[in-house]
Amino acid sequence: MADRVDFYFRQRVTEAELDLAFEQLEQADRALASDLNIFGIVAGAWPVAHTPIADLSIDLVNETGPARAYDRAGRRIAFALNQTVDCSVDSSGVPTTVLTPGHERWVGVFLKFDRVLADPRTDGNSQTVFFRRDESFSVVVRQGADAAVGTATRVGIPEAELLVCDVRVAHGQTQILAADIDTTRRQAFVFASSAAVAVVPALWSTLAPSAPHVQDRKST
Repeated sequence: MADRVDFYFRQRVTEAELDLAFEQLEQADRALASDLNIFGIVAGAWPVAHTPIADLSIDLVNETGPARAYDRAGRRIAFALNQTVDCSVDSSGVPTTVLTPGHERWVGVFLKFDRVLADPRTDGNSQTVFFRRDESFSVVVRQGADAAVGTATRVGIPEAELLVCDVRVAHGQTQILAADIDTTRRQAFVFASSAAVAVVPALWSTLAPSAPHVQDRKST
């Protein structure tokens, strides 16, 4: 259930009060997912080498329907179309090129909740405001430091983002192939971890047959 507000007779409702009523409903939905520790990539957004010609980008493919995910705050991330992610630069525009021979670096590809502002209108102060703030997403590329092959560290996972995959970039590399894409750290959706399931042996009952049966007979 959500926190509530009680509008009253002849109340002059303000913008902030109207916004608050909807925000409380939104927070209740998110709290349910967050309290149950439901987060991760439910479906889609599977990373593959870019097609038809491999380069320094990857494709996030939705094979059986739209991509769907929930972050740790319970916010829903969804998109229907496949996405092409440029891994030659990170999200700050810094190239991921490895300049030292014999070195490599790891690049992390993440999903992040976002909003798209639309339907601009003019308010009572003659200022432009956006009436619609639809739920959306962004793909974030982060890079780690380059180091000798086999010693490069992977990018840390921000609390507000979901890791799709790690990508290895080596010196002189011009294409990202399947072997360069690692999904071992991918934050896939987990309904319940093994730690959340308990067994109490003291409550077990031992069943015994009320009459002899064939398994009771000894071989002769």
